Amino acid sequence: MKYLKSNYYLLLLGLFVGIVFAPFLINHKLPIPTDALVGLYHPWRDAYIDKYPQGYPYKNPLTLDPFEQQIPYRKLAIDTVKRGLLPTWNPYAFAGTPLLANIQTAVFYPLNLLFFILDFPSAWSWQVFFQPLLASIFTYLYLKNLKLDARACFLGAVSFAFSGFMVAWTMWNTLAHTALWMPLILLAKDKLIDRFNWNWALILIFAESSMVLAGHIQTALYVFVFTTLYLGFSVWQKYGKSKREFWQKIWLFVTFGICIIIVTSIQWWPTLQFILRSARNFDLPNWQRPDWFLPWKHLAQLVAPDFFGNPTTGNYWGIWNYGEFVSYISLIPLMFGIAALFYRRDKKTFFFGMVGISALVLALPTAISQLPFQLNLGWLATLQPSRILILVDFSLAVLAALGLDYLLDQRLSVRQLFIFLICTGSGFIFLLGSAYLGKQFGFSVETLLHLPIAQKNLLLPTVLYVSAMIYLIVLTQTKNKFYQMLATGSIIVFACFDLFRFTTKFIAYTDASLFFPTTKTLIFLQEHLGNARVMPTDRRILPPNVSTYYHLASVEGYDPLYLNNYAGLVAAWTRNAPDTSPAAFNRIVTPQKYAVFFSDLLGVKYVLSLTDIIDPKLKLVFVEGETRVYENALVYPRAFLVEQVDTVPPKDVMTQLFSQQHNLSRIAVAAEQIPVSQQPLVASETADIILYNPQQVVVTTTTTQPRLLVLTDVFYPGWRARIDGRPAKIYQIDYAFRGVVVPSGIHQVEFRF
Repeated sequence: MKYLKSNYYLLLLGLFVGIVFAPFLINHKLPIPTDALVGLYHPWRDAYIDKYPQGYPYKNPLTLDPFEQQIPYRKLAIDTVKRGLLPTWNPYAFAGTPLLANIQTAVFYPLNLLFFILDFPSAWSWQVFFQPLLASIFTYLYLKNLKLDARACFLGAVSFAFSGFMVAWTMWNTLAHTALWMPLILLAKDKLIDRFNWNWALILIFAESSMVLAGHIQTALYVFVFTTLYLGFSVWQKYGKSKREFWQKIWLFVTFGICIIIVTSIQWWPTLQFILRSARNFDLPNWQRPDWFLPWKHLAQLVAPDFFGNPTTGNYWGIWNYGEFVSYISLIPLMFGIAALFYRRDKKTFFFGMVGISALVLALPTAISQLPFQLNLGWLATLQPSRILILVDFSLAVLAALGLDYLLDQRLSVRQLFIFLICTGSGFIFLLGSAYLGKQFGFSVETLLHLPIAQKNLLLPTVLYVSAMIYLIVLTQTKNKFYQMLATGSIIVFACFDLFRFTTKFIAYTDASLFFPTTKTLIFLQEHLGNARVMPTDRRILPPNVSTYYHLASVEGYDPLYLNNYAGLVAAWTRNAPDTSPAAFNRIVTPQKYAVFFSDLLGVKYVLSLTDIIDPKLKLVFVEGETRVYENALVYPRAFLVEQVDTVPPKDVMTQLFSQQHNLSRIAVAAEQIPVSQQPLVASETADIILYNPQQVVVTTTTTQPRLLVLTDVFYPGWRARIDGRPAKIYQIDYAFRGVVVPSGIHQVEFRF
């Protein structure tokens, strides 16, 4: 109680976060954007067509990734762990893909404990809630440790917790969870720099491990680099004059780093293996396009987040993606952050100022930021530069606290205040001028048509700017403590109101009934699909990875990481030609061409369409609204025996597959010699799957000769095979699949990850 009494601002932080999430805490709405799933995609649109002929209304079209990636992955992983198994493999997307190795799954993240206490939708929602709560608490405690005024600490905490980056990525439950540990890491390092303490050592190891395990590599990389620079700067600042003490502290933190590397190896080691075998290096962006870096004009979003409109109001006219470029922390904290750069002359202000400016330079299309892409530095050249805005936002939030703390402690002169008003006012007037005097600025006709949106969305920033100026005048021109306290409380309330409006405008709250609801089509597929796969012919049907949630195997997938061998296969499939070079698809893999032989070979039993299909191999078997389900008469079983193996050089495997496309039920293609009989198959020779789960496949075979068993799941080195309990080699067959030589007789073949 004594601690809370001296830190009652922590209670206010909790109260403010609770107000923002009132629809969840009070009305039991879920902060999960599945209204977009129901509103945009079939067969859910079909299920709601009677009540909503134009489709179910959804709030934010930008927030599709959570239900297309993070939620299905986490659900499959948690369900697998609850069965006492390690969630290593996802058989429901990309014709099979690593699960645990996909860091977005965040299998080992400590806050996953919620999923073992609550039902999945509730646990996911609480994880969303804990992001701003923990981020604000950790930031407050870090700033308080810097001996700042509690009001300044509160403002800095809410500014970071509800900053543009944190809000834009809140519903993902990965990026913001990675970032929220940053202030706690800094606090622990500060404590340990002062003096060693086992409690803070364990807190540091836990916080940095949680940051790595939270589910986003790029954000973790930025946090790691930033906190390491902070460590070096702080140790040098305190012990720079003593070489012995300096290196003692450095080696202490190196020891902590080794511990963290060991603890988190359960995640980063399989992820590294996955990256090395993925198509990531082929997924190279056109970094010269205008939407790759943060566009210069989008710096306006630092002042007015909706200068270019907002996706939730359907009037966004900026470049590409609102969520990638918004870096807002509220205009009032931004003003205080600028004031810190103007007036404070301490090393912390210098450090955070340099970090914020440097991060902004790396986010913008500058010569420095373009260098990794010009040099084509592998994996680094695939990273979206705008994600470094997390460091911009955090630095600005800390500077805001430093600035307010200075203003509360130091009285500005009239001259200082005048210069500050002129400098900031000039920038704000320029922004207003660009919105209201577009013709004089030489803007295009298209831009001029959108300027009324910018004008409207500058009204609130103008009020906030004027309020900040009035506050500075009151603070510097009156000595009355009551008036100063009242003005400070008012300006913080204004900032909180602005962040509340900004956050609640973007986050979607939905009814629990919309959380991955079932439909007649989905029930039909679950009852009839068996071990086969499904394939939509339109991206408006059953979006990639969503099938994972319903345990429906699909050939589609959507992820920055997918296996290179499957990427090559789908490239040839998409072109209907033996060309496996990187295809036009980018992370979203939707073959759609049901007429190409790969759909038969991969076991696509059902083809989903929004239009009638006339094809002799397809038979209409189910209809719900606009969604039509066709059964494929030529579908291959998931596991089958072949009587012949064509051995060709690796570069010719795909060409040979196309040559033998009508014979692949009895002929396999491989890049190495496989010792099997070349005698024709007889009717008594069979292969039957008797057990299929994500980590294990068991097949019984009956053969008269040594045969090759083909399993059309994607080949990956993590899989092992045993025949009647004895190890057996898995061959890479038909470019991307698994094959095992089985001897004559009756045998049981087990594939296990």
